[in-house]
Formats: sequence, structure tokens, C-alpha cells
Amino acid sequence: MGTSLRKIIYSILFCSLYQNITAQTRSDIYLICNSSKNEISEGMWRGDIKYDNDPVYNHPPITFLFESKNVGYTIWFTHYSFNLDKLKKERPIQKDDYQMQILIKPKSFYNNTILKANPIYIDRIKETFKTAKEAWAWADGLREKTIYLFDGSDPMNWGEEGDGTTIRLIEVRMVATNEPREELVFPD
Repeated sequence: MGTSLRKIIYSILFCSLYQNITAQTRSDIYLICNSSKNEISEGMWRGDIKYDNDPVYNHPPITFLFESKNVGYTIWFTHYSFNLDKLKKERPIQKDDYQMQILIKPKSFYNNTILKANPIYIDRIKETFKTAKEAWAWADGLREKTIYLFDGSDPMNWGEEGDGTTIRLIEVRMVATNEPREELVFPD
């Protein structure tokens, strides 16, 4: 067996074994990170999408980029909440046009629910990805899943906003990676 084939097999086994170890005990997946609003080369970046009071949205969309320039991957997580009444006047409603939530929970929810659900710590998992293919395989396993992101850099989560008794969870979807894909070519 060639060295490259052996590496591919080991990568597949590692990714599937890691997913089994970190499998959630509930249907919800919790990601824990400390995002940055400044440009970064490693970790999680948070960006608020330009909003301009677009009536199609209930509130401004939020994007999180999980990336490693050293390893060569970028994974996009996005939060959006459409005003479906306004949206359907502009275009047909799509399957992915659902209402994502921003949850405000008591601080006890962190210890009593999130930590018991075997959360995924972004800073820890990024250390396990030796190749971009490993990161992309992990991200593909998150497609179509309900993900709640706890951002330790969110001012509400460290007491600067609110009364200090609550936390904020942002529902996100894994929407894309920078994995090269073969383009589909349709015959004329």
C-alpha cells in the first residue's frame, strides 16, 4: 500500500473516530469559541454583515469564519433570520430561508446544559487538524445540523452587556468551506 493511500486511510479513520468521540448527546451541537473582530490567521473571526436596515431580515446577519492560514482551511458559519413576509415579495422562499434564533439563557444554562452536551471547543479542535482535508471533513459533518455558538468574546457572555445573569447563544449554520470543488459542466 502506497504512503499517500495510507495517509488518506488514516485521515479518514481519524476524522470518523474524532466525530464519534465528540458526538453530541442531544440533537443540538454547541460550539464554544472566543472570536475576534480583527483580521486573524488562526481561529474564529466574527463579522457583522452590512445591514442597511434591509426589511428582508429581522435583524442583521452575522458571519463567523473559522480558519487556519497555516493549514489552509476556512469554514463559514452564518446566522440569519429572514422576515419571510418581506422575502416572499422579492423571491420564492427557499428551503434554507428559516428563522435562526439568538437565545438569551440564564448563566446556569452554560454549566447545566452546554457543558453536559459535550461541546466542541474551536481552539481545541483546530489543534487536531493537520491538513485542510481533515477540517473540511469535520465541517461536512456539520451540514444541515442545528448549531449554537457560544462566543466568549460576546460582551453579554462576560457581563459587559445585560445584567450579568444571562448568556447569549447564536444559532448558526455551516454554509461553506474553501475546499476546491470540481465545477459542474452541462452539455449544450
